[in-house]
Amino acid sequence: MTARTKTALLLTAGGVVINAVLAFIKLFVGIRTNSLCIMLDSMNGFFDTATGLITVTAFLLCAMPKSEKYPYGKGRSEYVAGFAVSVAAAVMGVLFFFDSISRIFMPEPVWFGLESCILISIGIPVKLGMAVIYRTYGKKLKSKALGAISVDSFLDVGITSATVVSFTLSSQINYAVDSIFGIIISCVVTVCAVKMIADNLGTLTGAAGCKEEREAVIGICKEIPEVTAIKRMNLHDYGYRACHGTVEIVYKDGTGEEKKKETAETIKRKIKEETGAEIDFIISEEKSGENREIAS
Repeated sequence: MTARTKTALLLTAGGVVINAVLAFIKLFVGIRTNSLCIMLDSMNGFFDTATGLITVTAFLLCAMPKSEKYPYGKGRSEYVAGFAVSVAAAVMGVLFFFDSISRIFMPEPVWFGLESCILISIGIPVKLGMAVIYRTYGKKLKSKALGAISVDSFLDVGITSATVVSFTLSSQINYAVDSIFGIIISCVVTVCAVKMIADNLGTLTGAAGCKEEREAVIGICKEIPEVTAIKRMNLHDYGYRACHGTVEIVYKDGTGEEKKKETAETIKRKIKEETGAEIDFIISEEKSGENREIAS
């Protein structure tokens, strides 16, 4: 198990425990006060706990060694986890929306209490801290799963903040404040979740995979005078530092065979060191009259 996987597992497992504790606290307060926003915030916490468990499982799969059945490993499990988190957030947003609409037509009293308000407010700094940590390590570890959890945690900060405001105003205004805030929060959650779904789905389908590796190949090839062009690049993303594929490079007319092989091995080694990618290079020779350039 790599240091990256261990760090990701520690972060996600810690998040599961924290989310579960916060969810139970909010559920207790929600039932006690009859607040729709607090109860839905609690349900959101249970969704976060479930998706956290999915993410933990995904990182455990990523740590498993390559096999005959999975020659490239199970690194894509991380992308599946990011997708699952996004879908769960979208489902939560839609359920939140319809429950809020229902409460507008059938309003119910909300019982305000300072102790209850303090209890649910605890979740704001806690989730903000989690969001910052996940965002920092998501970038450091280049993890889409941690990135998705960080966005979800920032959304939770907004949800709980709106819940506190709604809960407080409900005790002062004899109107469906709870429901109005619920509609606003649900729309924001759903829109952000749909964007995360599109991003993770794009990665899973290969729409934007191996971007770093492509840039590395282009950059290194530009530094080698014998290479005049990149004719074809087929790269496939199998997870963090697990890009595989082929690249066809064009050499100047007259470049010796030994020099071509030596240069191709040099590029391959540098790409492996920088990105962990396993790329095979196909050698082509520039034809007379051709004017190619390496794509930028």
